[in-house]
Amino acid sequence: MNKPELDADWAFKGKMAVNSATESSSFNIQWLQQGDYYQIELSGPLRQGLITIQGQPDYVELNHSNGTLYAESLSQLVSDNTEFDLPLDYLQFWVRAVPAPFEKFQRTLDDNDQVATIRQAGWRVSISDYFTDDSDLPRKLAFAKADQQGKLIIREWSIQP
Repeated sequence: MNKPELDADWAFKGKMAVNSATESSSFNIQWLQQGDYYQIELSGPLRQGLITIQGQPDYVELNHSNGTLYAESLSQLVSDNTEFDLPLDYLQFWVRAVPAPFEKFQRTLDDNDQVATIRQAGWRVSISDYFTDDSDLPRKLAFAKADQQGKLIIREWSIQP
């Protein structure tokens, strides 16, 4: 399996934990990316059961047990409805160890020429572990900005050219 190109379809399953100054949560995450369209399933966050998020550029829809919410961006949807200011619009790039193409960045490499850190939009992303197959895909990421922080452990990747 090779690292997915920016236009490749891909999916991952994992576990995420997020913290702010006033709240913390952990949940299972499944992310499916097909071109510009994405579908994200979160299970277990804040004791709300299953949350499904679907979106594409300029339109995001979140469905959960209390109804449906809409926004223009994934990050906006989360920040408007939770205590978290998470960089989810960037995460679809960071999980592949690449900076988002729409914002300036700084990047450092480790001794294996793999991305160790990305600094972008005020966030510091640390990639501490990669899968050992030929994919060069991250297994463990941490991201932080001011009093917001998160960790993502990816259990499984699926790449489709």
